Parts: sequence; C-alpha cells; structure tokens
Amino acid sequence: MAQTQTPARYAKPGRLRDYCPAADTFAGDIVVIGNRVFLAAVDIAASATAGIGVNGTPTRGALHADGLWDVPKDASTFADGDPVFWNATGNPTVGTAGTGCATSTPGYTRMGRAVVENGTAYVTGDASVVVEIEPKAARLPTATVAAAGTVQADAAQLIEGFNLVTGADDAKGVLLPAAVAGAQVIIKVGDGADLKIWPATGDAINAIAANSAMTVVDDVCLILTALNGTTWYTTPLLPS
Repeated sequence: MAQTQTPARYAKPGRLRDYCPAADTFAGDIVVIGNRVFLAAVDIAASATAGIGVNGTPTRGALHADGLWDVPKDASTFADGDPVFWNATGNPTVGTAGTGCATSTPGYTRMGRAVVENGTAYVTGDASVVVEIEPKAARLPTATVAAAGTVQADAAQLIEGFNLVTGADDAKGVLLPAAVAGAQVIIKVGDGADLKIWPATGDAINAIAANSAMTVVDDVCLILTALNGTTWYTTPLLPS
C-alpha cells in the first residue's frame, strides 16, 4: 500500500529541546525562551552545531523542559504547592546578585509549583526551592468577527477561542461552532447594539430551544461552554 501523506519523523522526547546558544551556557543554568523556562543539564558551548542527527539524535545542546528542579531562590517563602516564578535578574540568597533566582513575586516567568517532601516549608534563609515544572498551556486562538445575517444560516462563524465581535446592530448575529463537550467560546461584544448568538444546527444555548438564538446586550463579555454535543451554557448564566 502506497503512502499518500507526506511522512513526519520522530525527533526526540518532548521533555527535551535543542538549543544553540549565542554564548556559553553552563550546567544548571535556567534558560528562558518565550514564556517558558528550561534547564541546561550539561555545559553547552556557544553556537553548538545545529540540527538533529540520525534517528533523532540531537547534535546541538539539549535543554530540559520538565521534572523537579532544585532552584536557587531569593528571600521568598514557599509552602507545598505555592506558585514559583523565575526572575532572570534576581538576587539569590546564596550566590551572585543579579544572576537570577526563583521568587514568589508574580509578574516574572512562571516555573511551576513548590514541592515540599519533608513537611517543612521553605523559609527566607533557605538557599533553594524544589520546583515541579509545569507545562505551558496552549494559548487561545483569537479572531475579530463582523456580525452578519439575520438568521442561523447566514450568521458570521465564530471560532473556538476568543472572538471580538464588531458590527452588531440589533439584528445581525454570529454562529457558534458545533458543540463538543468541553469546548469554549469567548465573545466580546462592542458598544452600540445588541447581538444575536446562534448555535450550530441541532444545538441549543442554555434553556432556549434548539436552533434558536439568544440575544446579548452591547458591551458585554461572556464565555460559552459546551456540556456535550448539543448544549452550550453561558458564564455568567444570562437570562434565556
């Protein structure tokens, strides 16, 4: 049987990623890429050879993306499960000032949560904190959608994610995707006029009959969550 799909190939475990630094990176360094933190488990020379070798063997340096890490911290205290952030220019309790450390202060790159395995919380004078690294949740897709039509069949299609809806005029509407359990659609309606929100064919919103629109007032933001394959519920639960 002939393969019709262009083949993909296995590169390496998702817990590792290749890294080709512009400057030498040393074992134990925390590396921030985008909004994620990674750990260099071994020294990686500057401009390490790029690419993936035979059978997925990396030929450049590799960074770890998961696991439990013992990370230098500032004067923050942590109980089991507390969120931990990485301040790339922070002052560690033990070590060189300005070289980076874990902190309890929000606003820096989130690492994960503190792990306390001996029952004793981390206090101000402790040099480090053990962190369970959390995978980053995928960001929501977003779209700007112009309201259209006057019935279910010609309403403007929404995406699963965040939708900024424009052009509402008390008659035009938007159309939800087909309901799938757990799906979420966020709608922000601008000022000026009410908007009709239609479900896909066969679906329903709140207690409204199937295939019927609900009308929301202008300047509102709401979340619709699909309970199953036919029913959406709004948050907050709007009159219907």
